[in-house]
Amino acid sequence: QIPGEFRERFSEFLFNSFLTKPEIIKVIVQVKAECLKVLQTSFFSFGTKTVRWDEFQQQQKMATEAAALYLKDTWASNVIGHIRASLKDVKKGWFNLEESSNEVYGFSKLKKFLMFLNFMMEDSMRYLLEVSLTNYKNYIVDACASTVTINSVSDATVTQSSSASRRLPLFQVDLVVEGEGAESVFAYSNPEAAFLSLPLKYFDSALMLTGNIVQIEKRVMVKLFWSNDPLMASVHAVEDWVVELRKTIEADLTRSIKPVTEYLTKYDEFLEFLKLDVAEYIAGIEAEYASSEETWDVQAVKKLYLKHLAKEKEVKEKLPGTISLGLFSVRCLKVRTMLCEKHAEIARLLVELIATKTDEFAANTCNIFNDISHKLDVPCNDIEEVT
Repeated sequence: QIPGEFRERFSEFLFNSFLTKPEIIKVIVQVKAECLKVLQTSFFSFGTKTVRWDEFQQQQKMATEAAALYLKDTWASNVIGHIRASLKDVKKGWFNLEESSNEVYGFSKLKKFLMFLNFMMEDSMRYLLEVSLTNYKNYIVDACASTVTINSVSDATVTQSSSASRRLPLFQVDLVVEGEGAESVFAYSNPEAAFLSLPLKYFDSALMLTGNIVQIEKRVMVKLFWSNDPLMASVHAVEDWVVELRKTIEADLTRSIKPVTEYLTKYDEFLEFLKLDVAEYIAGIEAEYASSEETWDVQAVKKLYLKHLAKEKEVKEKLPGTISLGLFSVRCLKVRTMLCEKHAEIARLLVELIATKTDEFAANTCNIFNDISHKLDVPCNDIEEVT
């Protein structure tokens, strides 16, 4: 025989609990399954190949937007579908989905039940963000886990941290020339600062995209009056653990960018030649060594020609096609090719100068001897004309 007090307590429990219908238990199990699916997604892409700045941007953009879309659309729609499918036949009572009175709904078990589901979903979304942001931090830190010593323009010593897994550089960047003529400088295809701001941008984006997801309660109870959109509670950027992760990423990226900036200074020795105006240079050589037959110094011009051929070979051997600088793989092929071609062009123009001036001065000499020959061919009338 059941004691009366127990019956009263049990009756009170049934009155306050929403776990009194098999349909409710079924929905909870289904929503839990949907939440577990969410945990299999990620807000970030963790590629293993070296990528360019724009490729990294595209990968992270697609990953963050796909995850956000799944949370806002697919996940929410699936949960709402399970709720409606299980409770569609409940027209009156504590779980009436057609309820239009905010006052009645406020005291119903359905409100408690939807709040419970919302807490489940918020918990799953928080856990997803914790895992995604932590993995993203580890991904960046692992890519930065090396010490780089720049020895020369073609040699850099990369010492990998003992705790980091060996991997390819994360970013690929091209060494390029910006500006023209005297304004020419060596630079990178993307500014160094961009490789700091971009990873942090998508770290912040993951937080921002989860901050405006509407609770399923409003989308389920469509006949109620809603003065605003109730949002699911998400991770805030000011939470201590989030701030710490972001600071770690920023510090490691800042440290890993410094060798790339230092490496650029190794090209200062080529700046003077980079800014050299070829036409002015050849004109100066011509003025100094080939302005007239009296100043014509073919050996000096030949010496300069051989010098630029040697410089072309030196640049080709000295500058690497690609060099690894820890977080970065720097492609120097374009600059190497450009400098070699410039030396080759100057050498070619010097050869043309030698050929042109030799032909010109030879023609002048021939003209002088032709004049002499013409004078000698004139017949003399007497002995005095010979002298």
